[in-house]
Amino acid sequence: MTSHLSLELNRPALMCDGNFIGGHWQQALGAARHPVSDPATDRVFTHVPNSGPEDAKAAVDAAQAAFPAWRASSARERAQLLKRWHSLILDN
Repeated sequence: MTSHLSLELNRPALMCDGNFIGGHWQQALGAARHPVSDPATDRVFTHVPNSGPEDAKAAVDAAQAAFPAWRASSARERAQLLKRWHSLILDN
């Protein structure tokens, strides 16, 4: 017997349309979109930007700019942040 779990979003309003770069949601530079589907049902539930090299460079540049502050934080601070992020993912 096969069991299928269907994707159900608890808070669909949290689905953001864009790239999260440097702490902000930004539109991709190109207009192309990519469908995202529930693997259990093949039902498309959103579309995301088909980001290109310029978008990737912006993300890498932002990550490099943020790294010194991340590196300066303690292991405990990093762990607390990651645990909070984990909880938010599970809750939403």
